[in-house]
Formats: sequence, C-alpha cells, structure tokens
Amino acid sequence: QARPPPPATPATPAAPAAWDGPPVYAEAVPVEATPAAPPLSPEALSPSATAAPPLAHIVAGLRLELGLSGSHVQVVDQAVAELGLPRSCGSGLVERARACWNLLHGEEADAPPPPPPRSTP
Repeated sequence: QARPPPPATPATPAAPAAWDGPPVYAEAVPVEATPAAPPLSPEALSPSATAAPPLAHIVAGLRLELGLSGSHVQVVDQAVAELGLPRSCGSGLVERARACWNLLHGEEADAPPPPPPRSTP
C-alpha cells in the first residue's frame, strides 16, 4: 500500500541576523593621503631576493620544466637526480625542492644549466 505524500510545508526564508552593536560607518580617505611606496631597487627584484614558492608550486614547476611525473616526493627526487644535485642537498623534501628551484631559476651563479625537457614519444 502506497504512503500518502507528506503535507506541503511553506518554505520560509531564513531571517537575517539582527545587529545589536553600535552603528558602523565607513570613512573615505583621499588617494593623496595614502603614502606612496618607494620604488624597488634592481637588487630587490633579483631572483635571490624573492622567496621560493610553496612546495606544491615548486613541484608543479619541476613537472612542467623537466617533464617529470609522480608524487611530490618522487618528482623532487627525480629532479635532484636529473639536475645533478647530491641527494643530501637538503635535510628534507622542502629543502631539496628549493635547491632544485634555486638551480633552475638562477640563484646559483656557478650551477650548470638545467637539462632540456624530455620529449615524449
């Protein structure tokens, strides 16, 4: 035997929460009142002055630039080997990834150039 449909209930929108605090006002500030930042020197724009990106970005870059695949650990280990860095170039995954990043992005002046990307058959 089929059950009767449930009774229709009218949809009631949720009421917005009431603000019990003091009134809040925005203050307009003229653009002229904000101090201008000094121009950056060429040294500040150099690759060594910028921090390496997060691990996930480094790994994505290594995958793209070197044609690698696998987990973060596998990609970093493959990059270390392919770039000729010693396995002990860092005490952990992030340090090894940053060593690869620094080598590929010119932060090691005497480093050999990175190998060309692998071609896929």
